[in-house]
Amino acid sequence: MRLAWTENELRRIGDAEELEIAPVRRGTGRASRPIWVVRYGDDLYVRAAYVEASGWHRIARASGQARISAGGVEKDVTVQDADPGVLDAVDAAYRRGKGKSPGVLMAAFGDRPAEKITTREISTFLRKLDSEGVSPRSVNKNRQVLSAIFGFACRVDTHNLPSIPVAGTAKRREPLAAVLDFYEPEEVERIASAAADGSHRGAQPTNLSA
Repeated sequence: MRLAWTENELRRIGDAEELEIAPVRRGTGRASRPIWVVRYGDDLYVRAAYVEASGWHRIARASGQARISAGGVEKDVTVQDADPGVLDAVDAAYRRGKGKSPGVLMAAFGDRPAEKITTREISTFLRKLDSEGVSPRSVNKNRQVLSAIFGFACRVDTHNLPSIPVAGTAKRREPLAAVLDFYEPEEVERIASAAADGSHRGAQPTNLSA
């Protein structure tokens, strides 16, 4: 039996544009990774970066199961190949989605002089990500990027800022790491081949069912 997504779930996940997906094999969740997601109609679609060679994609297609997290929604889903009849529409949705957002960091701080940005503002920004359902891992990644930016700006040969305001913010507690997946030699060869000939750009979307 296939259960439909609720409109609220579709909106929240579709607006997030990116989700964390962890394939499930023999009842065990594997390592999660971020992947682009698009909504088309009442369905959600993702695609592998390197065609069938991607480890998560291979496992998810074989088991038909995964757990996703995006926009504050966490759910076990059924994974299946997309209907060929929707491929063109899903491709168009991917093209519309990529590049339409300026990025959360630039949207929050891009027009501000670096020396004016305070620890309080960065803490508020990180808490906003928390409230929007962004995973602790992704919040920490944004925090790390900000720290690297300010670290560079503190160098005497760049902007010589007096301090790194990110240092006063809290790192989020992340869940324990899932079981690591390893690529077999033939999978590495398939990934390299896909990247070399550009076939990864035409990867077939995968449908996620609630």
